[in-house]
Amino acid sequence: MRTSSRKSAKRSATSSTPAQQPLVRRGVAARWRCFQVRTAPGDVERAAALLHAATGALTSAEAKPGNHDIIVSAYVPARGAAQIARRVSEILEPLRMRAEQSDVAEEEWERAWKRFYRPFKIATKTYVAPNWERGFRPPPGSNVLWLDPGMAFGTGLHDSTRLAMALLLQHVRPKRVVLDLGCGSGILGLAAAQCGATVYSSDTDPIAVQATKRNFEVNGLRAAAILRARGTPASFPEAHLIAANITAAVLMRLAKPFARKLRARGILVASGFSQRSAGSLNEAFEHAGLRRVESLASGPWRAYAYRKA
Repeated sequence: MRTSSRKSAKRSATSSTPAQQPLVRRGVAARWRCFQVRTAPGDVERAAALLHAATGALTSAEAKPGNHDIIVSAYVPARGAAQIARRVSEILEPLRMRAEQSDVAEEEWERAWKRFYRPFKIATKTYVAPNWERGFRPPPGSNVLWLDPGMAFGTGLHDSTRLAMALLLQHVRPKRVVLDLGCGSGILGLAAAQCGATVYSSDTDPIAVQATKRNFEVNGLRAAAILRARGTPASFPEAHLIAANITAAVLMRLAKPFARKLRARGILVASGFSQRSAGSLNEAFEHAGLRRVESLASGPWRAYAYRKA
């Protein structure tokens, strides 16, 4: 999920003890500073919004195996991180929340991915495998998406991505126009392109744009356009399907632009929000002329398909 959009929109850790000073791991030749907030699933959107407001960066949310908490992360360039750290403290401490910090080198990030990221099934007859696991062979009749997310959101492991993928694969058709907005690693657009759709992808994060371009290349797929842009890029055509795995706040703000960009009877796949936001989201989309036709859920996470009249 991407929030605000590294969902991404598309979590907060409130504490009964006073907020403590952020922890900073020293001694790493870093290019990035990572800010992380640990929170319960029901508070993910609130934490993501606060961390985005404090850092100005896109945020991601990931569940850790064997742990019910969600980790909300934001990455900023190491240069200037001290000033951002003060801003994080100013926003979080009055709410009795704590953000941990660590310095991350790109090489260190890549080593961690290669240690823990393994091939897995993301949807019916669809598998995701890291690009360095080229020996992986999916079962007969299944597709595989080769992925190297780098520091972009969109590994496919988060429930919001799985839900979005399931809805997208139900509605995508060959030769139809698909917009992947808030594309992250490009995973949803890749799946659409693999089904024969004409794909346009965009994200506000330059890291995500680079990752998406790289992942289209390693899969031998072609995107009609991959842009760094906000909202619904004016250069993108009207679409048969829009996929947006981003936060509820961003989804609601873009409800009308989404509706304008969809063709008649077009489908919007919206994911990255929790049950808590579902009512407000439905209201915003209905007001924009979009009718919910399908819904999926996994734990607190929801994904809806809307159809334009």
